[in-house]
Order: sequence, then C-alpha cells, then structure tokens
Amino acid sequence: MVNKGPPSTLKRVLFYLKASVLRFLTVIIVLISLAIPSILVYNKAPAEFNSIAVPINISNVFHPQSVFQPYDKGYNYTVMMDIQAHTDVIDAEQSIQWHIANGYNVMVVTDYNNLDGALATRDLARSKYNDFIKVLIGEEWSNCAIHMGFIGISEPVGLSKNPTNDEIKQAIQNVHNQGGLVVVDPIPLSSWTGLALPSREQLAEWGVDFF
Repeated sequence: MVNKGPPSTLKRVLFYLKASVLRFLTVIIVLISLAIPSILVYNKAPAEFNSIAVPINISNVFHPQSVFQPYDKGYNYTVMMDIQAHTDVIDAEQSIQWHIANGYNVMVVTDYNNLDGALATRDLARSKYNDFIKVLIGEEWSNCAIHMGFIGISEPVGLSKNPTNDEIKQAIQNVHNQGGLVVVDPIPLSSWTGLALPSREQLAEWGVDFF
C-alpha cells in the first residue's frame, strides 16, 4: 500500500477556494431571488381604484366659509380651488365628487406629463357636474430635476428626464405663451436626485408665478 501523504498546499488552496466560491454563489442566488420579487412589487402600478366602493353624497356639501377665514376679514370669497388634483391614481368621477363634497368649486387636474386625464375630467364635469364645479386643464411636469405644475394650458409641455436650466426656462416660457401659470411643487420632491437644483430665487427670476 502506497502512502500518498498529506495533500499538497495547492490542493488545499483549491479545495478551500472551491468551497468559498460555492458559498459566494449561493449567497448571490439567494439575494437575487429576494431582489427580483421586491423590485417587481416596488415598480408595480397601483391597483385600479374602484370608485363604486366608496360612494360620495354630493348633496351634503361641506362649506369651507364656515371654517376658513381669509386674511382680509372683509373679503367674501366665492372660489375654493384645488390646484393639484390627479386622475392617473384615482378615478376621475370619484375625484370630481370628492372635491364637490369638500366644498371645492374649481379643481385643476395635473396628471404627470400629459393632458389626457385633465381633458377627460373637464368634459365629464361639464356634462354631469357643471352646476357644481369647474375643471381647469393642467399638467405636472415631473422629472429628475424639478416638479412644476402648469395651470391653464392647452398643449402638453415636452418631457425631459433631466432638464437643464435652459430647458426649465423654456418650459416656463412655453406655459406663459399658452396663457398659463407655473407653480413649483415642493422642492424636496426633487432633492433626492443629488443634482444641482435651481434655487427659489432663480425660479422666480425665470418667471415662476408662485410657490
């Protein structure tokens, strides 16, 4: 019987290296199997909203004048307006009814980067709720640099994922050329990108109407 002696250093290294690689691959496979479902769930669109399940009685309307008092005590305001409503995450008719029931008589629909929902909601309001509420056309210009609301426009403003300062200026000018107003949505919504975002002073200089 031949005694081969202890395994060589190279064989021991290869053995432990193989075991380490197998452990590493096992960990990677487990992480991937956990990550893929998580990513799919995170990026999944919201479930379709069923407005029928939440009926709203618009005959029982809240009157904001009984609670909210204007700065000018002698001013009797007649308009209660929501400047940022969406139909891309909620049924359009449900949104109209909710606004009416809560005392709003004007709402601006500002879906993300398009006017389709706003136009459809305006037409629906005119046909069924014209005595209760007016719907203005708007768009939320949403990208990695800034979120701005465009109110009273007739054409969508071109989408840019990461607009330059010049492109932001052009977008503001585009809205003004259409006779619309520009409002800057909460700036922290864009701060996560780490980009050099324009300041409030710059935005005001470029023509933003209010913040």
